[in-house]
Amino acid sequence: MIGSGASAGGRNTGIVGALLLGSLLTLRPAAADPTLTASRQATLLRLAAADDARLAAVAAALERAIDAGRRGAARIIQGETPPAADLEQAADAAARAMQLGADSQRADAAVDGTRLAVMPGQPALPAGPHSADLSGVDGQLRDAAAASGGFVERRHAAAETLEAMRAALAALDRGDAAAAIPTLDRADAARRVVRAWPEPPVVLPFWLRTTDRMLSAARDIADATLAGDAAAARRAGRAYRRAATHARRADTALALAISESGAALASVPLRRLAEALDATSERRAAVASVLH
Repeated sequence: MIGSGASAGGRNTGIVGALLLGSLLTLRPAAADPTLTASRQATLLRLAAADDARLAAVAAALERAIDAGRRGAARIIQGETPPAADLEQAADAAARAMQLGADSQRADAAVDGTRLAVMPGQPALPAGPHSADLSGVDGQLRDAAAASGGFVERRHAAAETLEAMRAALAALDRGDAAAAIPTLDRADAARRVVRAWPEPPVVLPFWLRTTDRMLSAARDIADATLAGDAAAARRAGRAYRRAATHARRADTALALAISESGAALASVPLRRLAEALDATSERRAAVASVLH
């Protein structure tokens, strides 16, 4: 009896041990399927290569937009070459970048999802450019293009005002008051263009007051000279000299305001394009680490 009991106890112990071993085995992670792993890795590399190609296309479009936008902004400030064509070109490139950005977003999502399956626990890759980041940039550039024409026109009108005024003074110095009158009329006409600035810089009233006083005094000199009134001509000359003491400061202030206003026309869309390009470059660098 004792022997049979011992035998039963041994069998029970063996059964319990087998059950415990089975439980422990079920707790172990299943061995990775090498074929499945290799397939996922191949898929990840294929998707990453496609993502990099799309990101490269986005970057190229952004670079074209930034280059054209910067040319246009510089031409607004210089006021010599019409800037609208460059800004329109920048808008077209920005619209293209936004379209490409939508494709890039889908490629990004495919890479991120597959990478999570292949390399769980790894930190996420930085986000690439989203089409929402570029939404409306092309419209902002087209608005800048539309505004740039009038802006350059007013810049030229300010320069024409001063040039005509100098020509009138030269005629007065020669004693040719009759020739000074039409030149002063030309200066007045150019000045009216500047005065009609829809949203003028804060220094414009100072420039307008200064040029108005100078033009009025110059016209008084011409009128007095034609009338043969030497005393009135001398009084007008003193008035002109008083007004002219502010001329350099007024011209400098207006030139600075024109430069700042011109730069501001395209500053916001150009900043947004630069931020999108930075995001694209960062994402490409991260995708390159997956490929290599």
